[in-house]
Amino acid sequence: MSKSKTSPRLTVSTVFELLANPIRRQILYYLRKTQTDSVGREELAMHLFREMEELTSPRRARTVLLQIHLPKLANCGAVEIDQQNDRIRYRNEPRLEAAIDFAADHEPTPS
Repeated sequence: MSKSKTSPRLTVSTVFELLANPIRRQILYYLRKTQTDSVGREELAMHLFREMEELTSPRRARTVLLQIHLPKLANCGAVEIDQQNDRIRYRNEPRLEAAIDFAADHEPTPS
């Protein structure tokens, strides 16, 4: 079996854990499709507010993003957070990419 270049933090179990949550999937879909190197935290929070019915206000979207989902994604190595510039950068990890592709193909309407 060949060695993978995937981050050791992004095990198969971790990838499935990240994608199990619909808000994290939406974050990853959005970061992956953006045409820029990174997105602002506020931009990402507003996207979540528009796309996720359970996030009933921009404030709630921002709180959930900053306190729950971004830390989880960053700890696993799926994203990098630039605190100084309030920017989030998606890290292209092969194992995560394959799983995101699979999830997106099976979502009713991924954004």
